[in-house]
Amino acid sequence: MTAEQNISSIKKCVILCLAAILATTAGYTQSGDQNKVPELIARLSYANEDTAKVRLLAQILQVHLYYSTEKGLSYRKEAVELAEKLQWKLGIAMVITIFKRLEITNQQNRKECFFILI
Repeated sequence: MTAEQNISSIKKCVILCLAAILATTAGYTQSGDQNKVPELIARLSYANEDTAKVRLLAQILQVHLYYSTEKGLSYRKEAVELAEKLQWKLGIAMVITIFKRLEITNQQNRKECFFILI
């Protein structure tokens, strides 16, 4: 293995570790966080097209995790596209991790509604 391949594999390992950390801490949003949504969306309107905007979009996704998953999912595309445009792998991993949590929560909610109807 060359030095370049070693560095590449180390970068991948770091990204995966950070994604795992984000996955374990993303669920700690509180229901009071939904009050932050208007402020976050207002900040989004004047944010620059950089990593700060990706983080802001990720925060919006995360806040929607337990109270309005459908609304949260609408911010995913913009966040992923911007992170890819910036070639920011950590940002891509962060958004995808939160998105998958939203997707799982949304599926669980549908299953719960189905069982309630039965």
